[in-house]
Amino acid sequence: MKIYAKPGTELEQVMKKFYDQMMSERQKAFEMIKEFSGVEPKRIGYYWALWFTCQWSYNMVTFPEGSSPEKMRSYKINLNTYYKLNKRLKASKEFSQKWLGLFKGIDGKVLCEYGIPIIFNCNSQYVRWQPFSKDGRYGVLVPSLIFDWMPEVKNKQYEIEV
Repeated sequence: MKIYAKPGTELEQVMKKFYDQMMSERQKAFEMIKEFSGVEPKRIGYYWALWFTCQWSYNMVTFPEGSSPEKMRSYKINLNTYYKLNKRLKASKEFSQKWLGLFKGIDGKVLCEYGIPIIFNCNSQYVRWQPFSKDGRYGVLVPSLIFDWMPEVKNKQYEIEV
């Protein structure tokens, strides 16, 4: 489900900030992995939990087929090859510390203030969410199950596309 912020609202500013942060940190993550491994990554996975999303992970990296990234170890999940740091190397430990200092993820607590519950049911359930932009509009991608948990908001600053 896509939730778009209405143009000119406070929520639009929040969602634009989330999107800009995600893209900026994504670019930095790609640059750091390339510099560290010597190979341009294809994809970098991220962690999400409770309030946050897009905490980029150096342990869920994919590279072009046939490449040999330095200082990385491969592993397979469902026939897909991923790479993670070779933690036996001193350079990997230093890289890990620098990475963890930079990438904290995006804190989405503020979304609840606008009637978008990314965590609900007395904080016992939470959903995966991700900022996005399409045609100059900003929003978040969320599973449709949150629709049942969305409160009735009189001054909605968003539109929903299911």
